[in-house]
This record gives sequence, structure tokens and C-alpha cells, in this order.
Amino acid sequence: MGHRLKSALSVTFAAGIMLWLYLMSRDNYLLFHSTAELVGITVAASVLLAARYSFIKEESGYPEFLGIALSSVSVILFVHLLAYKGMGVFPGSDANLPTQLWVISRYVLAVSLLVAPSFSRKPSPTVLVSGAFAVVTSMALLSVFAWGWFPDAYVEGVGLTGFKVLSEYAVVGILSLAALRTYHERAAIDPRALRLLLAAIGLFAASSLAFTLYTDVYGIFNAVGHFAQVAAFAMVFVAIVQVGITWPVARLYRELQEREEGLRKANHDLMLVSRSKDEFLANMSHELRTPLNSIIGFSEILLRGLPGELNAEQQKQLLMVNQAGHHLLSLVNDILDLARMEAESKVLELADFDLNDELAQVVMMVRPLAMDKGLALAVEAVEGGPVMHSDPRAVQQIVLNLLSNAIKFTDAGAIHVSVKVRTGMAIIAIQDSGCGIAADDISVLFGDFSRTQQAFAKEGTGLGLAVSSRLAALLGGDIDVVSQLGVGSTFTVALPLEAPDSSVIAAKSQAHDLEEYERTGLAVRAGNGAIPISLPLAQSAMLLVNAQTCAIEDASEGAARLYGWSRKRLIRMRLSDLDFLDSETRRRIVRQVMAGQVSQLILNHRMESGASVRVEVLLAPVSEGGRSMLLAIIERLPEQAVPA
Repeated sequence: MGHRLKSALSVTFAAGIMLWLYLMSRDNYLLFHSTAELVGITVAASVLLAARYSFIKEESGYPEFLGIALSSVSVILFVHLLAYKGMGVFPGSDANLPTQLWVISRYVLAVSLLVAPSFSRKPSPTVLVSGAFAVVTSMALLSVFAWGWFPDAYVEGVGLTGFKVLSEYAVVGILSLAALRTYHERAAIDPRALRLLLAAIGLFAASSLAFTLYTDVYGIFNAVGHFAQVAAFAMVFVAIVQVGITWPVARLYRELQEREEGLRKANHDLMLVSRSKDEFLANMSHELRTPLNSIIGFSEILLRGLPGELNAEQQKQLLMVNQAGHHLLSLVNDILDLARMEAESKVLELADFDLNDELAQVVMMVRPLAMDKGLALAVEAVEGGPVMHSDPRAVQQIVLNLLSNAIKFTDAGAIHVSVKVRTGMAIIAIQDSGCGIAADDISVLFGDFSRTQQAFAKEGTGLGLAVSSRLAALLGGDIDVVSQLGVGSTFTVALPLEAPDSSVIAAKSQAHDLEEYERTGLAVRAGNGAIPISLPLAQSAMLLVNAQTCAIEDASEGAARLYGWSRKRLIRMRLSDLDFLDSETRRRIVRQVMAGQVSQLILNHRMESGASVRVEVLLAPVSEGGRSMLLAIIERLPEQAVPA
């Protein structure tokens, strides 16, 4: 409904009320007077209710002050109504009593409108103002009913007294000053409300002038005065309601809509920024890891003497290159993983797995490091192995980081790894006999780039524990530490056997896989265990783990073979056997493998028996000593698929 239509309906309704009151005054003036006064009293009293719930009462006390004042006026007008000639409530009284009460109400009203602008810029002292008006109202009524101090305002057979007429003119003068004061404070009053208030003050003044002209309390000028008063009270009520409730609510609604639109735009911009960050991380992962792994891989091949013997100085310098490469790769991996978790773009891949098997792989990777330092590494696993539904790579990364730290900070003694199951949680405890951690350092242990005093003596990034803590939280668990300086530390990882919100996370993972398949024909991963490989490095790495010869066949034929060693079983992957790939996609995969653009292949291989095999191939560093191995993980691999 348009604003003009609403205004027209309001004016029509008000005109209808006035016409109804006029017709009533012609037929039964006493009923008209009672109705007009009751309408005015109700509207005036309602101003206080509207003011109490006003949105601006903390900024401006004008509405509340005026509401209290008009409530006081309403009380006096109600007594005036009961005392009116013909009502019979006060036996023996004449027209003088209601006229006296009317004069009192006019003075209270006029003075209130004069004082009200003083509170247009500050809240009014509610208790003090209410008390003051209660005293004024009581004193005024007592001056008429008990003490007889109030001058006569009407004399039967004569009409209005001079006091009554002068009082009405005095009220008009006070109302004029009130209008000037209200206009003077216009900067603190809504312009629309200001117009209504000034019009109401004008009608109150017109009402007072009309009440100076009548001689009969049932006469036309008395009726005109009441019409003007009802209209004035209505305008004050509308002004207070609109400025204190209606308009603020409308403004809040508009602001809410604007903020919602702003949030939608900000959310859209945030999605674009997040997508750019994801693309940046993916590019950084490839651009940084590929050359680093080539440096690490080829330096390891040279250190093994496969191309030829090295002298002592060459081995020393090459070992420094290799160690620096491993350190930088670890830093890059941790920073990228931390950035993904900060950006909430870390995608979990949930699966059912045996925790003992995953721990065995981690222990296999770090055992050479422990042996190099002469440390005993003992594992106490749960019989049968707890089956978890979680992200096996994330679990491996957490344990690998903690075990690597335990070995790094333990110079002598032993490291003990234990696994227990307690109330739906897998509890992995890693205990060492290392240097321990000071009590003051434990509180900041899991912070980004946080390093203890003991850690400064060792090479590291200060991100391993931060990444592990974030991963544990992502899986619904946590990491606790108990340590004594000079004695050792125990890190306890508690992970739920069933990862939280698994359906949501799995759905995200599947959607991510599908998106990658649609985009490239294969899934490319870049976690700590997924390392970009090039053809020469893959071939050399095969030799390091005593695997069968690794060969990439002619790309034009769209075929490639990789052989790897996994859990003492030789497995094979042929890209040419993948029935869901066309020849152009197969060629692209081969080119990406040869160019080192693939960190991990996840392909569904259909065997001759009809069984579907999921194959993941990746190259992962297993120690700082300088060895790499090609890992192959096969899910549901039929025994007949393993060549003899």
C-alpha cells in the first residue's frame, strides 16, 4: 500500500470520526461531550505507553516527558468529565466545577509543552518527573475540592468569569512560547514529527480561543473547542508513535535489508577470495614441491653412488643439500597444510582402516632415524587392531609429527608408542626420555611457529605441533602433553573411532574427487604424503627400494607401467587398462606424469576378472637420512591380480 493511499485513508478515517462526533453533538450534547473527552483522555494516556516503548527514549526524553504530562492531564480531564453539568456524579455542583478543572488541565498541558523541548537531546528523569506531576495534580485537585482556593471560572446566568477568559489567553501565550521552543529544537526532532507537534500546539491554542467565546456549556463554541482538542491529542499521539516506534522500525528494516545485501556481496567476494587462495595454494604446492623433491631425490641417488663414486667432500656437501631440501620441504608442507586449515579448505577423506596398520607404516618410516641415534623404539598395539572411520592420512601425519619430534629431542634412551581404546576413542600415547619441556612453554607449545628453549638447539619450523593439533581437532579429537624438564615427555592423542559429521565430510570429499575427475581425468593430491614425481626420479626411486624396473611406455600408445612394493606384495598399474579414459585423456595423464605434474594418481582399475581396484600411487620421503620409496596402496586388490 502506497504512502499517499495510507495518508488518504487516515485523513478519511479522522474526518469520519469528527463527522460522527458533530452529529452526536447536535442530537445529545452530553453524550458528545463524554465521548469527546473519553477519546481525548484515551489518546493522551496512550502517549505514555507509546513513549515507554519508544526506540529513541535513550537519546531523547521528549516523548516520555510528554507522555507523563499528558497522563496527568488525562486524570484531571477524567474528573472534569465526571463533574460536567448533567452527569450527576457530584451532587450540588454547577458548571463552575468542570470549568475550573478544565482551566487546571489547560495550564498543566501548556506548561508541559513548554518544558518538554528541554529533554529533546537527553533522557528525562522518569521518577523525578512522575513525582512532580503527581504532586502538581494532587495539589490542583485539592485546591478545588478541599481547600476552595481556586478562583471561580463560570457563574450561572452570567457565563465565563474574567479569570477563565484571561487564563485561556494566558494558555495561548504559553502555547505560543512552546511552539517557538519546539521549533528552536528542530535539529533534535524528526522533521515529520515536528510538523505534527507544531500543528497539535496550534490546535490546542485554537481550542483555548474557542473556549473564551461560549456562554452556554452546551453551545457551539464549546463543541468546536472539543473538536480541536481531540484532533490535537491525536496528532501528538501519531507524532510520538511514528517518531518513536513506526519510523525507527522501518529504518531498522531498511538497514537490515541493506546489511543482508552487504553480507551477500561480502560472502560472494569471500568465496572469490577463498577460491583464489585455493588456486594459489594448489599452484604453490606444485611449484614448490616438484623442484624440491627432484633436488632431494637426485641428491639421494648421488649419495647412494648409483651414477658413480663420490669423494668425502662431495658427499659432505651433497648431504648438506639433501638435508636442507628436506627441511625446506617440511616447512613448505606444514605452511601449506596450516594455510588450508586456516582457510577451512582442508578436505578430509574418510575411510575404514585398521589403526595398527597405519601406525606400522609410520613406525617403518621413522625407525631408521631412531636406529641412527641408537634409540629403542617399542610399539604396544591393541590385539586385533581398532578399526577407525576417519582420515588415515591425517592420522598418519599426526603420529608422524609427534614421533619425529620424540626422536629429534631424545639423545639417549627409548621411545614407547602405545594404543588403547576407551569409550569410543582411540588413545595413542608417545612417550620419550628426551630433554622434556619447561612448564612455562607448554601453554604455547601448539602455537604457530612456536618453539621452546630446548627446540632452538634443534633444526625445525615450529609448525609440526600446530598442524597436528589442528588436524586432531578437525577429526574431533585433541592432543595432551605431560612433560618434566630433563626427564621426558608424553604426548597423548585422543581421536574418535568414528569421525564427527562423517557424512558431511565424506560428501565434501566425494564432491571434491568428482570435481577433480571432471577437470583433469584424475585426482591430484598434495598432502604431506603426496609428493610430485618426475619420470627419472620415479625410475631411480624404484631402484632404491629394490622394485621391478619402472618404465613409461610410448605416450602415443597411451600406456604406462609403474611397479611398486607395498606390504610385501608386488602390484602393477597399467593406464592403458582404464576403460573410463579415452585415448586423449590417457595421453594427458602420461604427459603429466612425465612432466612431474602429478603428486598422486587415484584411478579405478578394472581387472580381467571384473573386479574394480582403486589404486593410489605416491612418492613420500621416509627419513631425513636421505631415502625415498614408492608406496602403492591397493584397496580390494584380488590376490590373482598380483603377478607371481
